[in-house]
Amino acid sequence: MHIAILTFDGFNELDSLIAYGMLSRISLLGDADWKVSISSPTARVTSMNGLTIDAHVGLKEANQADAVLIGSGMKTREVANDPSILGQLQLNPQSQLIAAQCSGTFLLAKLGLIGQTPACTDSSSKPWVQAAGVKILNQAFFANGNLATAGGCLSAQYISAWMIARLKGVEKAREVLHYFSPVGEKTSTWRGHFHISTRIYWNSRWRWKLPAHREAAEFFCMSKTQAPHTPDRAIARNGAMKASITQALKRLPGAPAAAYPEGVPFTTVMASGSMSVEVFAPGSNADGRDRQQPHTQDELYFVQGGEGEIIINGQRFKAGAGDAFFVAAGTAHHFENFTHDFVTWVVFYGPQGGERNEHE
Repeated sequence: MHIAILTFDGFNELDSLIAYGMLSRISLLGDADWKVSISSPTARVTSMNGLTIDAHVGLKEANQADAVLIGSGMKTREVANDPSILGQLQLNPQSQLIAAQCSGTFLLAKLGLIGQTPACTDSSSKPWVQAAGVKILNQAFFANGNLATAGGCLSAQYISAWMIARLKGVEKAREVLHYFSPVGEKTSTWRGHFHISTRIYWNSRWRWKLPAHREAAEFFCMSKTQAPHTPDRAIARNGAMKASITQALKRLPGAPAAAYPEGVPFTTVMASGSMSVEVFAPGSNADGRDRQQPHTQDELYFVQGGEGEIIINGQRFKAGAGDAFFVAAGTAHHFENFTHDFVTWVVFYGPQGGERNEHE
């Protein structure tokens, strides 16, 4: 698997090098077939701050890569107006993952790859990316099929995680993000800051021809409009947070997913550290079935309304307003025979894999 990072003179170091470091983590974990290259029109390129690096491959090699990231820089418009450079690129979103960051979105437009798809870019590049006919979104990341764009110097992490999830699967993306996240913020980075859910989202319209993992993480505004599970989270003020179950129910069901084609029946309303809180209303979609799979954290259910039954590791319990249930990480469980108004708070907390020493 080959990922090419297009890097030109005047490049922004954060765009190219953060992505290079994060994506290269896969090969360090033992994948001998994983290769990440700096792809440039010349043997050496110098950054906007005077850092000179050697290119691994030329631009034409990027045309054969499995994934391509177009970085940004101070000379992007010069690159776009140089046919000897741009003419070397024959990228194909039918057979490649293609992402662009900041002013790289301008090159994506000049290559004729964006079309009517909205995109992300940074505030400095926005005027001339718009002038190229691109509708700009006020968000950090957006993906539509095999194309993705991001805005802001630190958004390279979004593109890197998206590429890894598409090429190697969600769990590998989680592993890489965990490694690079700040100490003390490992879990919250995955479940909170990056808006990534452990649930899998697959849409047949996004199928592609690479021999890749056929899963796409439900994260980062992956849909054509907004993220299927983008949380309207409570905001901490003076160490306190509040969430409203009434407001959460107005957002349900959410966007369709493989397990819930009528719309996901849950939404995240609060997150802090390793803790996150969801509102789960399985009767909110037309199908009315709970297809959840075991989760990677310990969890608590606090039933708010309605009636039903919960099956935990083969044990069946009545569930009604005022009841609370604990489910250990990795334990099979689901709700059955619930009324249409059944709704429960779900609290995820603690390390991945659960606090096993306490349970055993």
